[in-house]
Amino acid sequence: MTRPAQIRQADAKRLLAAARQSGYATATLVIDQNGGPMRLIASDASAPETETGTGNPWDEVFTDDQEIMATRRRNRIS
Repeated sequence: MTRPAQIRQADAKRLLAAARQSGYATATLVIDQNGGPMRLIASDASAPETETGTGNPWDEVFTDDQEIMATRRRNRIS
């Protein structure tokens, strides 16, 4: 026998739309299949603040790695 839905689709759409209208870039509704609590996870798309300003601290690491790899490729070619 099927059990009734924990939340209606229209209610889920309203929750997600409300999160977007509140200024969040992404919103996810997590529903526990065993009847546990439902969670609405909303977040901004912007990068988190760091001690040195804005952005991801790993950006510098990956940029440096890309420059190193480009230099190695150039040295192999010449």
